[in-house]
Amino acid sequence: MRSTTHKRDTIMAIAQPCATGARTITFPQGFVGLADWREFDLEQAQPGAPVWLLQNVHDSERCFVLIEPAGWWPEYAVPLGAGELSQLGAKGEDEVMILCTTRTNDHGETTANLLGPLAVNLATGVGLQVVLYDSSYTTEHLLPLGEHAAAQPVQA
Repeated sequence: MRSTTHKRDTIMAIAQPCATGARTITFPQGFVGLADWREFDLEQAQPGAPVWLLQNVHDSERCFVLIEPAGWWPEYAVPLGAGELSQLGAKGEDEVMILCTTRTNDHGETTANLLGPLAVNLATGVGLQVVLYDSSYTTEHLLPLGEHAAAQPVQA
């Protein structure tokens, strides 16, 4: 069995930036607790990888490693209402990419925020944080790393 340090190093290795070209995304409402963080460059870590980097345009020390949650939990869904779609400039959910922030907890395990995912419309360059109020998801959902990661059920 691999150590949690190895697991953390694996996701960080995936998250090394590549020259795919960042897209500037504006979050008009900022993030929960960080309302003034609004402009970011979004870049896929590696072509085809479900890992992205979200770099604050005005503060180079503010960078998030994001994941496409469907790469780990295929049944994870974020319902978007008409108001949210309108804010994103999207006609339907198929125009929106869902991403989740990650962090390393005190035990060295990588976790994902499934409770407050980010909805991003790449075509309009607009994003917003969605809070799933009536959900049992957490802000520190353990990210299964390994060859069968996509087969892991979400334990909501």
